Amino acid sequence: MRMTSKKQQSQECFQMRTTDHRTREGLIEQFYEVIAELYRKTSDDSRSEVSHERARIMNKG
Repeated sequence: MRMTSKKQQSQECFQMRTTDHRTREGLIEQFYEVIAELYRKTSDDSRSEVSHERARIMNKG
């Protein structure tokens, strides 16, 4: 009897964690995946242009 309630508690806890994961961490993870995909899709030329531009701005500061 006691084992069942323990098991039920852990299941509820797990469900809460997974729901939270879907809402916050899951969305953040999705966001990073999309960014990574976009980054991969950009050409190497534009990527190096951006890094040169960033370096130029950083050196100014």
